[in-house]
Amino acid sequence: MASKIAAGSCAEGKMTRAVQTTLTRTEGFPVPPAKSQPASETSTVAIRIVKYLVLAGMVSSWCAAVIVAQTTDSVPPTALVEPRGKPFVYYILHAMGIASMLSAGALAALKGGGKKLGSGTLLAFWVLVITAVTWALIAYKLEDYLSWAALGATGPFVWLSCVVLFAGMERSLWKPLEQVIRVLAYLTAVLALVSIVQNYHYLTERWLSAPVQYMVLLMWIGGWTFLTSREASGWRMYLRYFPFVVFVLAAVTSQTRSWFLMSMFLIIARFLINRSAGRSRAGVSPNVIAGTGIFISIALLLALVFQGQLFDAYARFAHRAMDDSRTEQYVQFFSQKTFYDLILGGGPTATWNFGWGEEYENYQSFDNNYLWMAFLGGIPMMLSYTVIIIIPGVRAALRGAKNNDAAAATLLVLWGLACTGFSTYATPSLTPYSFFLCLLAGRCLIFIEEQRGTGHSQARVSSR
Repeated sequence: MASKIAAGSCAEGKMTRAVQTTLTRTEGFPVPPAKSQPASETSTVAIRIVKYLVLAGMVSSWCAAVIVAQTTDSVPPTALVEPRGKPFVYYILHAMGIASMLSAGALAALKGGGKKLGSGTLLAFWVLVITAVTWALIAYKLEDYLSWAALGATGPFVWLSCVVLFAGMERSLWKPLEQVIRVLAYLTAVLALVSIVQNYHYLTERWLSAPVQYMVLLMWIGGWTFLTSREASGWRMYLRYFPFVVFVLAAVTSQTRSWFLMSMFLIIARFLINRSAGRSRAGVSPNVIAGTGIFISIALLLALVFQGQLFDAYARFAHRAMDDSRTEQYVQFFSQKTFYDLILGGGPTATWNFGWGEEYENYQSFDNNYLWMAFLGGIPMMLSYTVIIIIPGVRAALRGAKNNDAAAATLLVLWGLACTGFSTYATPSLTPYSFFLCLLAGRCLIFIEEQRGTGHSQARVSSR
């Protein structure tokens, strides 16, 4: 009995001392926070900054693209491709977009995004960066940077912008980003309709026309809105179909055959994504039926409004359907360049002669983006871009991505198809759709990473 009393007294004494110690720390010296808390707070702030930079960058870049599209009919075609040939406000918005997106990607990478990448993908990223910087140092002079030439379609920042994929790997970014993308898709669709009314006649310079530029933008941001429309119901579903229907209308009125076929691929993908989601969610089939009815209703409404333009455009579209507009380009290109010229490329200022009849000009572009990348930066540039931007979509699709992750994978697979020359007027660039594709690549990469570890089930839930 005495031993029990002694033990109880000892325990009571220890408890009393513990309480006194706690009171002393609480009253006189506040208990310091855990060591991990400041790091957590810093990480949260960094993610918030990345989110705001991405949103600002997408909006700024979209505004710059709209300015170019709106001025195509008021300036000579050659002025738009010359340094400082566009309105001054365009360069301000363009620079803001580039700076915001590059900063967001770099901050996300420094925050630990690089650790989430597989070694092969990370190696490909650094190969792309080193190749782009090396060629920029060789090809450009100081005056090229002062004249905005380095920010052009073949400059190093096109490839450095792939750093944006690290921002796309932040899951918390996607909810606000999707809302912004939808708003931009709706606005683009309205502007595209206006441009179609104003330019429904045959477009001799299709790539410099407003309808085509809006069409290319709608393929990606409107395609995303369309593929993710399963989330919505009622009037919201009608609204999400609207940009896609306008995209189809723009493809027909501008006689761009490949982009019209792309719309068919999007419809098939939309059905497959819904069917995949239907395995774990009841009531999806009626949504598919409703969505099909919505699509037909909007299409018929637009057909009635634009019936004159559509009949004329359809006749020209059918006349052009079987024209071969690719072979001559390949023949002329490979008559001047060999495979050895594509191993290391010719740099961002490389050109080749292309034309019809007796009119030839120095040309930098090529319908096949893979050949175009090899022509500029060699096989290293072409392969590394493919590995970090296109292959993640293929891998995510093969791993059974669902819902919005499946939508991201679909658009990247279609981008890989477009880069073969299947679709024209779109290249890796410093444009809103190119930034968005980089973000989609990041989303697919984080989906793959989640499936590798303990997040196999988490990947399915977080993909919404």
